[in-house]
Amino acid sequence: MNIHQELDRFNQSYIDALDEILTDETNILESEIFSKLKQPPYQLIKPFAQDNQFLLFQQHFILYNALYKLRDIWFNQNKAHIEIGLARVSISKQITNSEALTKLDTLRSYYLNWDNLLNTDEAQVETLLDNFWQQISIKPLVDKSDVEKAFVILEINSDANANEIKQAYKGLCLKHHPDRGGDQTKITEINWAWSILKP
Repeated sequence: MNIHQELDRFNQSYIDALDEILTDETNILESEIFSKLKQPPYQLIKPFAQDNQFLLFQQHFILYNALYKLRDIWFNQNKAHIEIGLARVSISKQITNSEALTKLDTLRSYYLNWDNLLNTDEAQVETLLDNFWQQISIKPLVDKSDVEKAFVILEINSDANANEIKQAYKGLCLKHHPDRGGDQTKITEINWAWSILKP
C-alpha cells in the first residue's frame, strides 16, 4: 500500500464523521467542525498548539480533502449540496443540475491531490499564508457569482491560471478596443472582469 492509499484509508474516518456531523447542519464554521472532531465519539484530532501553522495547514488540508470527497458522495446520492467556502461550510438542498461538480474546480483538484500535502514544507506554508493575507488585505472578498460571470466575459474556463487569465484579457482588449472599432460598453465589461480575476 502506497502513502496515497494509506492517507485515503486514514481519511475515510474523517468522511464518515463528517457525514454524521453535517447531516444536521445548514451552516458551520471550520473551527466548529474541528471542535466536534476532537470530541467523542470521533476524537480524530489530537490537541496541538494553535500557533503551529504547519500543523494547522495539515489538519485543514486533511479536513478539506474529506469535505470535497463527501460533497461528491452526497451529490451522487442526491442527498444535499455542500458549499465549501473560506473557513465555512454550508449545506443546501440538492442542486438541480451537475454544474457545481462538473465545472472544473481548482480548489477541489488541489485538496484531492495528496501530493500537495506531502510536498508542502513549513517554509511553503509560511509563504502560502503570507500570500493569502496579502490578497485579503489588498482585494475585497468577491461574490462567487461575480467570479463566474467574469470567467464567462473573458471567455475562459474557471480553472484558468493567472497567465491564461492575463492572455484572455489582453486578447479581448485588443479585439474590442474602441480605437479599433470596438464597443466601449464591451471594453468596460472586460475591464470589470479583469478587476475581479486579476492575480
